Amino acid sequence: MNKSKLKSPEKEFKKSLEKQELKKIYREGKELRFEFANANILGLHLMLNGNMYLFEKKNDHKNTIIELLFNNDAGLAVTDYQGMATLSLNPKEKVAPDALSDEMNYTFLKEQLSKKRTTIKNLLLDQC
Repeated sequence: MNKSKLKSPEKEFKKSLEKQELKKIYREGKELRFEFANANILGLHLMLNGNMYLFEKKNDHKNTIIELLFNNDAGLAVTDYQGMATLSLNPKEKVAPDALSDEMNYTFLKEQLSKKRTTIKNLLLDQC
């Protein structure tokens, strides 16, 4: 595990995720989320150059940020040669609706745009 990419102490990650059954994987915004049996969630943002690789028995991938190991000697390695990908434990739910959700519709966009006085390009690029 690349400790510099953790948004929580390493001990907290290990205590929360070690030997836990993976229940669900889903996307929230730009983040991939792994939900475990004990209700803890690992948030993963791959940024621009992050990758995920399945491996058997041994991870040989360079620039590994985290490995998720499974009971069958398989694992998932998350890598990023630029070191920009981030990991978070129990990230907050996003306030804005997901771009692919039903809530992201004409009415929502009209309401949001009516509150702003900026160019459309700047508004769409603003990730806050």
